[in-house]
Amino acid sequence: MKRISLLTSFIAIALLASPILAGQGLARIDLRLNKGELKITPSKVPNIRVTHAGWAKTEQEKKRFVTSSLLVSDEKWTQVILEVTPSVDGTIDIHLRGQWDKNFKNWTYFDDISAEGMTIVNRSFEKKGGWHYPKTLAITDESLAHTGKNAVRVWHDQFARQTVAVKADVPIKITAWVKFDTTEKKASKPAK
Repeated sequence: MKRISLLTSFIAIALLASPILAGQGLARIDLRLNKGELKITPSKVPNIRVTHAGWAKTEQEKKRFVTSSLLVSDEKWTQVILEVTPSVDGTIDIHLRGQWDKNFKNWTYFDDISAEGMTIVNRSFEKKGGWHYPKTLAITDESLAHTGKNAVRVWHDQFARQTVAVKADVPIKITAWVKFDTTEKKASKPAK
């Protein structure tokens, strides 16, 4: 009986210490420079963690990739800001996605993506062009969009992507409006 009580206490403490509460979820913006490296400007916005990609195989690759973890609400749109500086002229891939999870799809809305230091095409998903994503991710319901009639709803493996030109040593500031939608269990993979 004492053992069950200790286990129950441990589980309760772990749940209370969890940074993600009901009504919140994690979104992500990933950046990949085609060459050189991205210098990260520390975020001044709470609930955002910006780092070089730990999954990259070499130190050189890690410096080209920046990933962010964005804690956002499912009740209201949250403005997030990322700031980086490329070391060389080139292109940068922007990926809008939900946070990775082994067992779940973290569905997230993005809208009104703007930038200083580079040009983003189709900031509000109102026109064709700029962003590349499966048609099934397009949201055309103004009650779900931050502004206008359109937005995009993504998860980690189904994301929106755009490639833009950048200049060496010109700081880039990306601003996005993000809202968490839901978590959905991934389909089980067949046994091998």
